[in-house]
Amino acid sequence: LALLLISCHSAPTRIFTLYAVAPAAPISRYTGPAIRVDAVHVPPALDRIEVVSDIAPGELKVSDLDYWSAPLGQVAKQALSADMVARLPSGRVIFPHLAKPDGALGISVDILDFGGSTNGAHLEASWIITPTNPDAVTRRGTGRFRGEPSGADATATVRALSTLLAQLADQIVAELSLEGNEP
Repeated sequence: LALLLISCHSAPTRIFTLYAVAPAAPISRYTGPAIRVDAVHVPPALDRIEVVSDIAPGELKVSDLDYWSAPLGQVAKQALSADMVARLPSGRVIFPHLAKPDGALGISVDILDFGGSTNGAHLEASWIITPTNPDAVTRRGTGRFRGEPSGADATATVRALSTLLAQLADQIVAELSLEGNEP
């Protein structure tokens, strides 16, 4: 009986986090106010500690052994902040848990849809850039981002979402730079 119990071991639990992806373009020459990623909201179907992967249109797989290191919205906020640091000049990004000084911009992102399959990964998001100055203009944007085909396992999901968040960072930085670097 002891040998039977020893031979019946389960697969190890894996813990995942999202990570910054290096930019394809050089660092932006953005000279506007500092920015901070204030929030990243994820769809309720994905907002769980277990990693959720697409396996077919309208069908999700919740992993029994693969978990996020923290709530997905928080992990995504950290990764997006790191992506912004890699794309903007030094000192322009305020880390998520630091106080936002007067004049800084806040970015809130709402991920509307995310999935990955052998057909490719996709992310649809909306964001708002809010100044601390009530007289300044609030900016809004939306985007649909595509990535390389991925599998339905947790490692592929993490790689796809990290890459797509980097594309989102590219888009936000491009829009910040196009705005003439004005607050």
